[in-house]
Amino acid sequence: SYADISVNEYLSASSKEFLSEMISLLTFVKSPFLRETARDVLSRDTSHFSYHHIFKSLEVDIKSRLQDTSSTLFEQDFLLLEQSVQLLRSIATSNEESTNRVSVDMGALALTIVKCLDSLPVDERVIRLRIQYCSLFEFIAGHEHSLNMKHDISIRNEITSIFAVRLEKNLSSNFADDTLSTYSGSTSSKSIRKSSFHD
Repeated sequence: SYADISVNEYLSASSKEFLSEMISLLTFVKSPFLRETARDVLSRDTSHFSYHHIFKSLEVDIKSRLQDTSSTLFEQDFLLLEQSVQLLRSIATSNEESTNRVSVDMGALALTIVKCLDSLPVDERVIRLRIQYCSLFEFIAGHEHSLNMKHDISIRNEITSIFAVRLEKNLSSNFADDTLSTYSGSTSSKSIRKSSFHD
């Protein structure tokens, strides 16, 4: 059965403290084992009603740490984004398999991360992260009925708009590169023909 319970009423202070500690371990640079363990605990070993608190905490953390995308990103910043997508995927999977589902408000966190990724300078790691998020959204779209996401339509429309703009930019860039390459090749051929003629 689906249910909505206020997080503030459901979670005790000690529960929130425990969740905060687990969330902090998601970006613990020195130990991949601790990061993976914390992610498994948050996605599989906590109550479904804890997800609201987890998502909100990650959303606030991303906004505060990655608000200025013009500055240099540290390893913890990348780990925050990488672990967030893996956590969302794990929670979506476990919730889809569960018989006692709740409304999962992962859309706001997903949108926050997409906006952040869209504003970052493009490099190999950012591209990999974008691919991971595209894969996540494909999974969510294929299981939307079982996930019962909140604000689904508005979140989906905004994410789709961001993806459409990004795709248009990539296509325009590729077209410009192809045009320049064709022009350069044509110019080179003319130069060769002129050189052969003079010889």
